Amino acid sequence: MALDFLPFPLTEAEAVSLVLGLLGFGLAILSLALLLRTRRWLHRWRKLLPLRSPEELLQLLERQQADLAAQRQALAQLAASLESHEARFGNLLQPPRVLHYAAFGEGHPWSFTILFADELGNGFLLTSIQGREEGRLYAKILQEGRSPQPLSPEEILLLQQAGILPSAQKLSRAHP
Repeated sequence: MALDFLPFPLTEAEAVSLVLGLLGFGLAILSLALLLRTRRWLHRWRKLLPLRSPEELLQLLERQQADLAAQRQALAQLAASLESHEARFGNLLQPPRVLHYAAFGEGHPWSFTILFADELGNGFLLTSIQGREEGRLYAKILQEGRSPQPLSPEEILLLQQAGILPSAQKLSRAHP
């Protein structure tokens, strides 16, 4: 049986031979490309690890294992040091928080309260109340989120926003 779609006549056996020959040629090209790639990889590997015997490879692996153990130990020491520093410096002064508001319920929010405290609530509040004709500045000391002076609702709100006072707490009382 001849293959009719080809411009020249081929028998079925010739067509199978042609396909197998092309497939073999393609596989030969692929093998050659893989061989060249493998030789390049092997050349790079030999440059990276100039080993002459299997014993040298074992020695290299043992050194790498010892270095890895030393690195793990150093990492554990750094983690312990970091935990120590976090415990020691964890309650340092937090970034200041500011609350702007209209003190008398009208006009522009020119009054403000600034909180300078650590995460335990130790620090101070600066409150500036701006009226139409005058302004006043108040400073209140904080110890564990409480003040010996009474706190305004805006100051309490700022302490709640900072997470120093729970949200349910309505008024701050002086230290006993």
